[in-house]
Amino acid sequence: MAGNGSDDLLSIIIRSFAGQEDKVVFPYPSYMLYKTLAELQDSMACDVDFTEGYSLPENFLVKGAKVTFLANPNSPSGTMIPSQEISRIAAQIDGVLVIDEAYADFAEDNCLSLVGQHRNILILRTLSKSYSLAGIRLGFCIAQEHLIQGMMKVKDSYNVDRLSIAAVVAALDDQKSMKAHVEKIKETRLYLTKSLQEMGFFVYPSQTNFVLARCMKGVSAHTLYQALKSRKILVRYFNLRRLDDCLRITIGTREEIDILIQHLKELITTTQSKAMTACCP
Repeated sequence: MAGNGSDDLLSIIIRSFAGQEDKVVFPYPSYMLYKTLAELQDSMACDVDFTEGYSLPENFLVKGAKVTFLANPNSPSGTMIPSQEISRIAAQIDGVLVIDEAYADFAEDNCLSLVGQHRNILILRTLSKSYSLAGIRLGFCIAQEHLIQGMMKVKDSYNVDRLSIAAVVAALDDQKSMKAHVEKIKETRLYLTKSLQEMGFFVYPSQTNFVLARCMKGVSAHTLYQALKSRKILVRYFNLRRLDDCLRITIGTREEIDILIQHLKELITTTQSKAMTACCP
């Protein structure tokens, strides 16, 4: 089933399978729209904290949940839950399990094979990331027929336009270009990860087109964000629990990443020098 981007499909799913006061489960931190959609539906939003290493805790399975959302790979951490574990979760829950695979083309694995094994799994894909078609607004849901039939009754009549369909068909036919683009991003992702680690950042293992880097002790993520912004370099800062000491950095070109690294080194050196001066005047 196609939709006006995967966000449209998420909205259709919540309206199809969750009602007032029904439990909607999702991990934290993850894509914030899950909570927003649950609240709009007057459902009970149940966020369950990831472990420190971004694996799923034992209490992730919430009894009676109508919808369980799982971004895999996750945003903003970039980390991934193995498909075998997701299959185990699907077998243990009563409601639907929505696997949001927006970044799957950048990952080493995906959950498409689970659709045929589980009647309650829905997988979402988008053209916004690996195909660079965010403005086209087209995503699709893969699930067994009985789930799609229920969603078709809820969706808007004309939620996908013909121009978007034509653009997406052309993009899907050109797998060679997409895969070459993805491989280049993976190479640059590894380069950025190693460079950040050498500077002292902790970098979560990413399976996406970005990395989440936790700042070293004595260096403020917000200060780095503001300083980079003043130099016309934009990274993502989250003023949220468990994320306020981190920066999320999208993988650009090698040239862009080199500029970022250069400025980060300068800023960190300046910060650490000031700290040393303050300690030893």
